[in-house]
Amino acid sequence: MKRIATVFVIAFLFGIGLKAENTELPSSFTVTLAQDPAFGFYPAVYGSIGLSETTSLTCYGVFWTSPGTGNHSSVDKIGYDLLTEFGIGVNFSMIDGALNVNPSLGLANGIYQSGADRPVVGDNIVPQCAVTYTTESIYLPMYIIYWKALRKEGPVTLDLIDWCVMPGLNVNKNLTVGLCLDHLLTTVNANDESLTTTSYLWLGPYLKLNIKNASVSFSAGLDLVDYTTISAGEDQIKDYYKLTTS
Repeated sequence: MKRIATVFVIAFLFGIGLKAENTELPSSFTVTLAQDPAFGFYPAVYGSIGLSETTSLTCYGVFWTSPGTGNHSSVDKIGYDLLTEFGIGVNFSMIDGALNVNPSLGLANGIYQSGADRPVVGDNIVPQCAVTYTTESIYLPMYIIYWKALRKEGPVTLDLIDWCVMPGLNVNKNLTVGLCLDHLLTTVNANDESLTTTSYLWLGPYLKLNIKNASVSFSAGLDLVDYTTISAGEDQIKDYYKLTTS
């Protein structure tokens, strides 16, 4: 619990130290719905409050709804104790707004990574950084996220790292086409030993439609991690698909 209290104290002092200089600076609030075969359905919210012409205080929240991130020990418990993630950060805008760098620190609560048999505050801590470069013709978002188990409440804990880069071309103000490369690594910690494996390595095209203040994006392609079929015993490549709307 001391570690959890420390995180909240740091976040509180961090927010006070970044007090906005001008209350007229722009703010924003975005709701995102996403679904894919790895994380299931996960709504999220993102907010920003302007601190200066080039910096803003940011926050986010993710509502993880997949039973895999919660209690699935019995039919009656499926969907209970789901992971809930919240974080704050700072966005730095450069090159006349074309380049945005947003480091942030999140805290997730539940039972997924700590190995707990009950939901706990501080199941994992989430340092991450998102970078976006946008011009009239180029759209280049990328990010890296580290979900690190914060508490050890059971014999097995999990750590995850996800990095993604999505270079794209703005055909016009309403249409962006590009390529998605997304890699998830999972580390299982048990009996003082750790084993890291690739959970997925997605590669495929994506299409993004921008409609007024909203967007819809769809990506599909190959999961380059091979798996062996039980019947034929042959290596095959899996598919992936991801739908996002904001």
